[in-house]
Amino acid sequence: MNVVDMIDGNLFLKKLFPDGLAGPLYLGQFGLAGAGRFSMNIHTRQRPAIEVAKWGIYGKHYDVIVIELLGCGVRNVSIENWINADYAVFDFSKEGQDIRIAASGAEWAFEATVASFNFQRCSTYIDGEPEEH
Repeated sequence: MNVVDMIDGNLFLKKLFPDGLAGPLYLGQFGLAGAGRFSMNIHTRQRPAIEVAKWGIYGKHYDVIVIELLGCGVRNVSIENWINADYAVFDFSKEGQDIRIAASGAEWAFEATVASFNFQRCSTYIDGEPEEH
C-alpha cells in the first residue's frame, strides 16, 4: 500500500502524487510529544503531477517538497545513527490497525509504529544537489 493512502486528509497529496510517492524519501524531522502524539516531515524530490502556482517552477524555484504530518498513537520508535540519515526507500506497511514506518541505510536505521497520521501542509525548497535516482 502506498503511504499517501495511509495519510488522513490526503486529498491535496493525491492531486500532487496520483500514483503515490515513488523513489527515495528523507525523514527530515520526527518529533515526539505527550500522549503518544508526534510530528513528521517527509522530503521528496519527486516531481508533482500538478503545478502549484505559489511554489513556482519545479527544478527552478524548488526541487524538494516537504510533506508535514501530525499523528498519534506512537507505539515504539527505534533510531540508530540518526546523524547519518539520508534519502532512502521507506517501507510504510499496515500491521493490524497500526502503521509501521521503516528505512535504513548503510550506517543508520529508523523504525516506528504509529496509529495514524494527518496531512497538515507542504512546503518546498531548492536543494540543488544532482538527483542520483
